[in-house]
Amino acid sequence: MPPQITFIKISKSISLPIKVFIKQQSTSDSSITKNSYAINSKSLITLSNNKFQLRLSNNYLSKIISEISSDLKRILFYDRDESVVIQNQEIKIGEKYKLFIPKQVIIEVRMRLGLLNMEQLEQYKAPKSDGLGMKLLLREKIMRVMPEEEENDSLMISVEDGENREEELEEEGEDKKKVNMDYKLRNIPVVGGLSECITLHVY
Repeated sequence: MPPQITFIKISKSISLPIKVFIKQQSTSDSSITKNSYAINSKSLITLSNNKFQLRLSNNYLSKIISEISSDLKRILFYDRDESVVIQNQEIKIGEKYKLFIPKQVIIEVRMRLGLLNMEQLEQYKAPKSDGLGMKLLLREKIMRVMPEEEENDSLMISVEDGENREEELEEEGEDKKKVNMDYKLRNIPVVGGLSECITLHVY
């Protein structure tokens, strides 16, 4: 069963792709098509085709990412014993998740965030980049507050930087009545590619 692809933002300038594999529950024989083929007079193979595939909704994927986020960041950022060689990491999170983080992803994240010392930088050579790697397009909501008397002067507020700003504006009085919602787009570099990225198995 092919994986679903999602992304996790681990800093303002870095996002990571994650392949999510869902454990296929046992299904009845009526949902599986079986065909037998003879290769020769002595060999017979049987191919099974499952008619149904499980797919997670975007909301459920977001819930999963929030549940594994702290464990993932702990491995990427904080488990940095300089005497230990960086290697692939595989951990179980509760009874539902198994997370695999390739060594190269850990190295590249720490390089970009400046978390490696000089000796480690020499040991783990940075991968060559042509600047054409994958990027994630992020849409950020912006509130434009228009003063009643001076509509040409506007105050821009990023919702990402202040989640409760709308309530604060309502409490400031009648001077700022007009609030326009706008959006801006920006690119966030994606570390690594889909060929070698973090994988998550959901049970």
